[in-house]
Amino acid sequence: ASPGRDLRIDLTRGGEDGAGLRPVTLRVTPETAEDGAGRIGVQLLANSEKEISKAANLLDGAGMATRETLKLTKVVLDGFGNLVLNFSQNVDKLSGPVAIIANGAQYTRNNWYDLLQFMVIININLAVINTVPLPGLDGGYLALLLAETLRGGKKLPEDVENVINQSGVSLLFLLGITLLIKDSVKLIQ
Repeated sequence: ASPGRDLRIDLTRGGEDGAGLRPVTLRVTPETAEDGAGRIGVQLLANSEKEISKAANLLDGAGMATRETLKLTKVVLDGFGNLVLNFSQNVDKLSGPVAIIANGAQYTRNNWYDLLQFMVIININLAVINTVPLPGLDGGYLALLLAETLRGGKKLPEDVENVINQSGVSLLFLLGITLLIKDSVKLIQ
């Protein structure tokens, strides 16, 4: 509430256990933010400028789109690999449809480039997740075909295949409901 004014802040510093506590007085002058409020401390700002290039022709545009798609695919695959390899540390970063819609709404306020890039990332994510060998996804069907191939072309019994697919679909449904609830609670808070 005091942009540009010299302020005195009294605080106490010390160990976590309370030992060695000592009073400290700081003097700060809040900077005036774009909205007119005073700001002190740390805030996130873009650390790079966005460069948007126009294609010279259709062929150049196709090449640029391919390079950008490959770059984003690498980002998605790295993120997915990090999620799988460090699941316990990254489980809170999982998002469902509510968070995706909330993020999409935020991107619509920015510009068309950000919105289109967000849409591409969503599609790449769906493609990557769809290839995971979980029953109920295309990757699960590929895994069943691989099992059939390894059995010398002999199909798995139909009831076994049905149980595998139903368990996979149930697991995906449970994950979806869990993420829906988690995202809804986070959005409300």
